[in-house]
Amino acid sequence: MGSRPTWTMAPTGAAVFILMLTLVLVRPGVVLAQEAENPNEAIENPSPGVESVRRASPAATLPLEGRTTSGLRFRTRGNFDGPLLPLVLLHGNFDSMETWDPLLAELPGEVPVVVIELPGYGGSPALQECTPAAYTAALSAALAELYLPPVVLVGHSHGGVVASHLAAAHPQQVAHLVLLSAGFIDPIDRGDLLQAIAGVLGLIAQQATGVAPSEELRLAIRNVLLDAAAKDEIVDPELVDAYAERIAACQTVALQMSYNVWAGPEPAESLPVTAVWGWKDTWVSFANAIQLGGFTGTAPADKRHFFLLTDSGHLAHREQPADLARILSALAGLEDLTAIPPCLGRSPVNVNDNPYGYSLALQLFGGTLPPQCAGN
Repeated sequence: MGSRPTWTMAPTGAAVFILMLTLVLVRPGVVLAQEAENPNEAIENPSPGVESVRRASPAATLPLEGRTTSGLRFRTRGNFDGPLLPLVLLHGNFDSMETWDPLLAELPGEVPVVVIELPGYGGSPALQECTPAAYTAALSAALAELYLPPVVLVGHSHGGVVASHLAAAHPQQVAHLVLLSAGFIDPIDRGDLLQAIAGVLGLIAQQATGVAPSEELRLAIRNVLLDAAAKDEIVDPELVDAYAERIAACQTVALQMSYNVWAGPEPAESLPVTAVWGWKDTWVSFANAIQLGGFTGTAPADKRHFFLLTDSGHLAHREQPADLARILSALAGLEDLTAIPPCLGRSPVNVNDNPYGYSLALQLFGGTLPPQCAGN
């Protein structure tokens, strides 16, 4: 793999402070423009003639693509009448629901999936209030509106932080929590990255609406994506232009969210949690998996599972979509989760590559590195 980018953009003053708060303290979640007064009531008393998408015609209750009554975009696929648990996928900050396309291409067709696009991102309308309480209540209302049974809730990056809030506030709607490189960028370890992202936002602010991204902006976004990914080849011009559009669409929401702290709650010990991380992720530390996932040693061993995708960085759903699809399919009920190796990929897990990360991975694995992590 080629050398990683060296950051040169360093915006200064209050603007950088606000932008860095945006990236460090808060992350996107799921919100409907109009919240249900009592999301749980919608679950207990669904509309007449509709009990659940698993017990009704999926074509009649869930279109392949649509919007909630508040305008939130969603996409579905798979068999909601079968025995498998539905997957609900939440993207991270500065992203959209299209980020899951490589994963969807690898998931077996019978696995029921709902991809939700967060408010203010892509084509979903923005919110005025961006607090953890508002986001979790709104997402709970969205799941109730779609008549979903308890789901396997998957959150990538800071979408995982929102997922952890939902699981804590509305445990009756979440059968299994999946944290995919979920958490926060450390401002001390990765201040250079935060400044680079702030520089991207500054360049986007200078762009006229409807104008193609400048070469300077494309280069800045490409460098940020190269830092996120362990596989340089996934950062092609199409992906760069897609992120230019996504970031431009959500920058206002990101700034609004900078005024609220999104510290993730530790899940209940009884809630099954699976954490999936890229071994080469330099954005979000494994320490986030320990805290957000409740890998503290007090939860039953059969309620906590950890997987490393050893060829991936922060974008495992794009870098190793087939391996991630296998894990999620098992969580839906298609395969025994314990039959899947704890490390998937060709790259070995070597202490010399990341001594601190290695020590945290040992804790997540229960104290001993599984032999499958030696690489193929």
